Amino acid sequence: MEGLSSDRAAFTSRLRNTIKSYGNANALAKASGFSEGTLRKWVRGESEPTRERLITIASVAGVRLEWLATGRGPEQRQPEDGLPLLEGYCTLEWLERNDTNPDAPVAFRGDWIEATLKSNRDELALLRIPDDSMEPIVSLSSVVVVDTSEAGAPRDGIYALRVGDNLIARRLQTLPSGEIEVSADNPVFKSFRFLRGDQGVKVLGRIVWVGRHL
Repeated sequence: MEGLSSDRAAFTSRLRNTIKSYGNANALAKASGFSEGTLRKWVRGESEPTRERLITIASVAGVRLEWLATGRGPEQRQPEDGLPLLEGYCTLEWLERNDTNPDAPVAFRGDWIEATLKSNRDELALLRIPDDSMEPIVSLSSVVVVDTSEAGAPRDGIYALRVGDNLIARRLQTLPSGEIEVSADNPVFKSFRFLRGDQGVKVLGRIVWVGRHL
């Protein structure tokens, strides 16, 4: 690439391949928690990601960190590969692993989790939002952090739910009748109600972060 050093040009080539294998720049940027414009600046060689963001990209895209950063070794992680972490970082696993959620965990700073989310990291999990029901607050395919400790006695807020075979994100509100109203911020989606103990609705946890603290 004209105007770039050979090392930077090689890195931008690996990054483009990573984006292509993931799907597109917008999807990878959203899943990684930064803007598409930032990702495209890295692809053009106008700037470089920090080590922390490299770790996130490698984790979300399922490639080896060493390969992405240096070009050494195989591109794809093997199942037995661990996620190399910087000191002070921890990983969060996915709430459910399926075709829409990658297997790789994502790294966060442990002190950031404690200071910002004020939650036990062992009770936090990741979820990729499956629809646009909570737009504009939570967009389709956004990666959110779910506090599973708040599954049993939900208070008003945005939660991850399993309704039948469907995994959804909705706003919950407890009504004076004791029923819980489930609503979407997108008016296209209809609201409904359920009672605690309803076997058809399982509250998985409260959504506490989506690129920012909720």
